[in-house]
Amino acid sequence: MTTPVVDFVRQYAQSGTARLHMPGHKGQSLLGCEPWDITEIRGADELYEAEGIIAQSEANATRLFGTAHTYYSTEGSSQCIRAMLCLALQGAPRTGKRPALLAARNAHKALLYAAALLDFDIRWLWPAPDAAGGYRFSKAMKNPGFLGVEAIRDRYLPLGFSQFKLEGRGLGSALILEFLLFYLTKPDYHIHVREALYLDNMLDLF
Repeated sequence: MTTPVVDFVRQYAQSGTARLHMPGHKGQSLLGCEPWDITEIRGADELYEAEGIIAQSEANATRLFGTAHTYYSTEGSSQCIRAMLCLALQGAPRTGKRPALLAARNAHKALLYAAALLDFDIRWLWPAPDAAGGYRFSKAMKNPGFLGVEAIRDRYLPLGFSQFKLEGRGLGSALILEFLLFYLTKPDYHIHVREALYLDNMLDLF
């Protein structure tokens, strides 16, 4: 299978062409990736009207995923949410009424913007009647679909899923709390202390 985007960028990075275009680093290496960082120059194709290397790459992805067509997107989840809802509305039954979407109350804010842009209603899914005390992780652990440490270690790692990774941004309150729990609290009560503190305090968890 061809790699049209990588091939083009590699060739351009090695060409020594004077970069009279964005980005401002002009391909001068600082972190190491700058020579590969380009914009919509001649030959690089256009994401929203793909006819060249992006169209070829999307065709490759379509064959790999077995879909009717694969489209690349920018802007992370926000743009993809809007595109997904637009496509869903195009395929929705024509009933003469405003279309409605079921959504959890913690849905991404891009969904709200899409509702205003695409003119559809949202039917919010509210918590269960016994959820007045807030979200409790200890309750979630009793759900048959809960995926815990044991499941990852005993079920998924043996299957080859070895690239699990947790990322953070420094030593936040959550990590300090874990140290205190380890030394000051019986293991059986760890989860209850965690959720009580997390619900009642604005900790810098991440």
